[in-house]
Formats: sequence, C-alpha cells, structure tokens
Amino acid sequence: MSKWFDFAPFNAGPSEGWVFLYLLMAGGVLLVTYVVCAIVGAMFDKRPRLAPLPSQQRPDLGGGAYRTPGVVHQRERLAIGAIPHEDEIYVIAYMRGGTNAVAEVLAGRAISQGLLAENLGTFRRAVVLPDDLDPVMRQFLDRCASSSGLTADNVRQYARMTARYVEGQLHDEVIASGYSRSVGLVTLLTLLSLAGGGFAIFLGAGRMAVRSAVTHGQAKPPVVLIMAMLGVAFVSLWIAFRAHRGSSPRRQYLRWLGDATTSLRADVGYGRRSSAHEVGLAVAVGGASILPFYAAQTLAFAEPAPVSTSSGSSCSSSSCGGGGGCGGGGGCGGGGGCS
Repeated sequence: MSKWFDFAPFNAGPSEGWVFLYLLMAGGVLLVTYVVCAIVGAMFDKRPRLAPLPSQQRPDLGGGAYRTPGVVHQRERLAIGAIPHEDEIYVIAYMRGGTNAVAEVLAGRAISQGLLAENLGTFRRAVVLPDDLDPVMRQFLDRCASSSGLTADNVRQYARMTARYVEGQLHDEVIASGYSRSVGLVTLLTLLSLAGGGFAIFLGAGRMAVRSAVTHGQAKPPVVLIMAMLGVAFVSLWIAFRAHRGSSPRRQYLRWLGDATTSLRADVGYGRRSSAHEVGLAVAVGGASILPFYAAQTLAFAEPAPVSTSSGSSCSSSSCGGGGGCGGGGGCGGGGGCS
C-alpha cells in the first residue's frame, strides 16, 4: 500500500499536524459523497404526473378542503397545489413528525372541539359524540372513555397508542403517494455513503503505511491520526444509516404546505378559526404548540421536562460547618466538601 501513496503530502515526515490535512481530505470526500447521494436520490424521487379525470368522474372522498369545498380526485391527493382534505390530515402529520405528530392532532382536535373537557386537572370525555367522527378519532375517544379520572398524561398516552395502532395504514399511504423511498433506493444510497466513508478511511490507512515506510517503523504510533480516522468512521456510519431516508418530493410538499397554511396556523393560534378540519390541518403542519391552550395543557401533548435532582456544588445550611455556610473556594468547609 505504501507504494500507492508514495507522493506528497502522504510521504511527509511524522507530524501530528498532518491530521488536519487528513480531516480536510476526509471531509471533502464525505461532502462529495453526500452530494452525490442527494443527486441520485432526487433522480429517483420524481412523482408521476397524472392528468386528473373530468369532474363528473371524480369520486367523492368525503370531507372538505381548507377554503375549498367540494371533492378532489384521488390522483391529486397529497400533491402540491391541492389543498388537503379531511382524510389526508393524519398522513400529513405522520410525514412531518411520525406517530407523535398524529397524536398531537388527535388530542388537539378533541380538546378544541370540546370532546375532551378539562376541569381541575382532569379531563372528561363528551357523553355524546358526533356521528361524523372519523374512525381514528373515535377509537381515541373510546380509549379515553375507558379511563376514570382521565389526566393529561392519560390523554397523551391514549393518543399515541391510537397513532401507533394506525401507523401501518399511514405508512402505506405515504408509500402509495410516492413520498417514501423504496428499500432498493435506500440500500443503494447507504452503500454509496459507506463507499465514500471507506475511501476516507483508506486515505488515512495509506498515510500510516507510507509513514511507517519512511521512518522504517521507528516512529511512534500515530495516535492522533487513528483517533481522527475513528471519528471519520463514526460520521460515515451515521450518514450511511441515518441520512437520505426522506424523499425530496416529501420535503418539497411539506415546505409548500407550510407556506400555504401560514395564515391558517396564525388564525388557529389566535382562536379565529376553530373548526375540526382547520385545527387538525394547522396542528398537522405546525405542531400542537400553535394551539392557544397549549401552554395550559402541555402535558396532553408532550412529556414533562426532566427535573434535575443534582444539588451541584451548593451546600445546605444543615450539612456545612462554619456557621451553616460554605467555606472558601466555592466548596464546603474550604475543601470542596462539607466539613
């Protein structure tokens, strides 16, 4: 291997500073690989453009679109330029944030419509439910009815349980809409990313081989270079198995939807719009934090923030000597602990 890399700068003398040159080369390789993977992924991400059928042949999918009553042909579902209908809200939430985002839609719509009413820290489900509730919402409210003394934690747990129950259906809808990359494409992009990372590691191995040949094996082990190579390997694995999973049309669609619903989300946040469809779409796109009651009922949507139990470097008056205070040096008893 040393013959392959017997040229500058690989055949330079031993120096820990060479690691900066290596990181520059490895970073360039990883960046180029990332861009190539993004281009390849975008080439296969294009959704088919299908002409809509005449209006008299369009099936009624139920529900109405935001600001646009009527029907939408199924080929126009989840497409840029087509305002979402009722049966697309959960899919949009799932594309944005997975099952937790779907749970936010369920809890947000139920509370905003009075189907779940909060009183003194507990929730009560409405006795009579509307006949036009969608099956997912009805399943969620049925779970809530099975619990007495319903707390905000229960609401969040039941919403997430319901969202996980329908996750398979939502995932199938995302795939059918062309917003999820195929297993073959993800595998290809993973292999390309691993190849780029392997080449970056190969550059470091080449430098080590030439270094050993130049010094006749007398130089100390290049610990800093080895640590840098391990870091490059970690980053390469992270990119290979975490990046390039979402399709570019999916990101474009969610970006367009965010722009198209800016005024809707503002109106819902200020309470000017409160219908089930408008609240559901606003939460699906922007999250539950836009709801006017979110601050008062945060636990119905998110886990409580962890409370630190560490006392730090402070000392209690009952455990420190010297008049109940702390000694010098910022610790207790002058030595960092309590005397």
